[in-house]
This record gives sequence, C-alpha cells and structure tokens, in this order.
Amino acid sequence: MHKHIMRILIIALSMLPLIACGTLEVGIERTPAPDYPSTVGPEPTDEPTAWLTPTPHMDTWDTYINPVFGISLEYPTTWQPVDGYSSPETGEVRYAGVNGFFHISAMGADSLDEAAASEAEHVLQPYGSRPIIENLWVQNQDARLILPSVDQPAGMDRQAALIVTYPSPVDLGGYAYPYFLLWADMEHIRTIAQTLDFTESPTAIPTTTVGELESACSYGWFLSDPPSECPGEPPQYSITVAQRFERGMMLWREQPGHYDSQIYVFYSDGVWPEYDSSNELWHPGWPESDPSIIPPSGYYQPVRGFGIMWRERSYSGLSVRNRLGWAIEEEFSVGELPLQCTFEDDRPTECYLVGPENVVYYVFLPENSWSTW
Repeated sequence: MHKHIMRILIIALSMLPLIACGTLEVGIERTPAPDYPSTVGPEPTDEPTAWLTPTPHMDTWDTYINPVFGISLEYPTTWQPVDGYSSPETGEVRYAGVNGFFHISAMGADSLDEAAASEAEHVLQPYGSRPIIENLWVQNQDARLILPSVDQPAGMDRQAALIVTYPSPVDLGGYAYPYFLLWADMEHIRTIAQTLDFTESPTAIPTTTVGELESACSYGWFLSDPPSECPGEPPQYSITVAQRFERGMMLWREQPGHYDSQIYVFYSDGVWPEYDSSNELWHPGWPESDPSIIPPSGYYQPVRGFGIMWRERSYSGLSVRNRLGWAIEEEFSVGELPLQCTFEDDRPTECYLVGPENVVYYVFLPENSWSTW
C-alpha cells in the first residue's frame, strides 16, 4: 500500500523520567530511565495516559498559528524561523533558538502505532537504539510521544517527536494526512505539546488553477533566495546523513514515498564530473565494510552504502575512492532536510538540496556539476 509521508525534523521531547502509561519499547531490552528529576504521573496501566509533564511555561512565550496544518502552539519568544525549512507549498516550518527548537509536519500511515513505529524504528536510529514510545492524550486526541535513548546521535540535537491524531485528516497538496507531527528538543516538547490546539478548519494549500497568471508557479520554493525558474515539485524532506572526505563529501537521503534512497557524491578535486549519484547500494545483513582495508591513523573507511560507493564505483576510469580519498570523519546524521528540483520533459535538471550547516548545494544534472547556492 502506498504511503505518502511528509516529515520535518524538529521537536525534541524532554528527557524526563520515562514513566508514562502503556509505553511501547523499541529494542531488545528495556532502556533504563536516565537519572533526571522526578515527575508526577499516573500509575502504569494499559490505557493511554492523560498527562503531559511540562517544563516551566514562561509568560513571555509567543503563540504560533499555522492555518495550513490547522494548529496553534506556544514557543519561547527568543526562537526565530530557520532559513531553508519554511515552505509555502507544504506549510512546514521550523523555529529554533540557542536552547531548543520545534518543527511541524504531518504524517500518513495505516494506524497511529504504525506511524510511531516508523518514526522510532528508522534504520539510522535517529532516536538511539532503544527509544521509548509513550501513549498520551493531547487535546482529547490519541497521541504517541517518542523519547530517545541515551545513545541518540549527537547530530539529532536531543530531538523527540510527538504524533497526534487529527480530529479530521488535513488536506495537504491533495493528500489526506491523519496525523500531526511535531519534533522538538526534549526540554521543551512536553510544554509545547500542552499548548497545542487544533483549529476547526485547516486552510488547504493553494495550487495554481486555470485563470491564474501563466507565470505563477504551481509549487513554492523552500529557498529564501529562490531561482527565477519554477520548481517542478514541492520540497521533499528526508533524513539525511553526511560524511566528509579529503577531497569531497557524500550525502545519503532516505526519501521515503518519493524517490528511492539516494547517495550523492560531491567532488572537490577539480576533475570532471564534479558530481555523481546512485541508488542505495547496501542492504541490512550485508557486510558494513571491508576488513582488509586499513585506513591511516586519523582517517576512516566509509561503511554501508557510502563504503560500497567508495570501494566499487568508478566513472570514466576514475574510482570514487581515488578521487575522494579517505574519510576524515565518521558519517553523521544532519536531520531531515529538503531537496527540490526543476524539471524538463518530466526529468529533473537542476536540484537544490541542503547538507551540513544548512549549506544549500546546487546540482546541474546535465553537466554533472555542482556549487553552493
């Protein structure tokens, strides 16, 4: 069954004692609760719990209203919109400050538990190896709170997730999404969740119709300084992993419900082609690396799909391994980031994708060239 999932990385849920009722644990064994200050909650039962343990709410918090997603919530007044995440086409947005962030999106799945499992059990383990899923009621709606385990990757910025059943599915770009998705840091997610409110009638995302100006774009760019051409698709957000090398960088994007998982190679050795890509090359159960390859001290052999691309791929007689050199760091997650392309004859021609430090990479596919935007 086709599942269209739109997600945007944000909202780290507070790592307070994980004592909520009806929790579902993802992993082989129970994750010991971290030694955080105690909170008050109900005795464990098999029913969803009707409580959220918030961090202190400040009188100076502002109210954020999103008519596309049909929600309002409150957030620290010092947080500001993050460039590269706001999308007029999807309505998604991210706010962040020095002490936290939130990001909103919507999600499709056959059930709430399936949606929570899909988010928590991702192969890249964005919530660590043993995240915990709590059953909650939020605004009288069934909800799931995903709390990371202590081994969550550092690049995830202490992210947690809240998935709440909409009172009525929201229409986004012609798709009906039954679940609201909030990412936030662990210190603020419970308090933000407590302020969440659903509006009665979400505003449908506008699309170009007959009679509008011919120059109007059917989709909006996620870029704050977009090109003059119209994009051929809405922004596609995906969990992204990066690894830097002596002479370039690799990116991996999961891209669920859109493209197959992709590996992108950006060379900085001054040799053409400057850019290469491939569908996912590695599958669970395969060896992650080649034990016969021993990198020099301070360098790394890439693993999984990056490793296969590095060891086995070549172009015009030049191997990816020789062009990139050794990895100078281990691969790391950079969150859920957007990609968007222009199209010609139903084929992508120019693509814009975000990498580490929110750098936008511009790829001109006909010439296999790239530059930063």
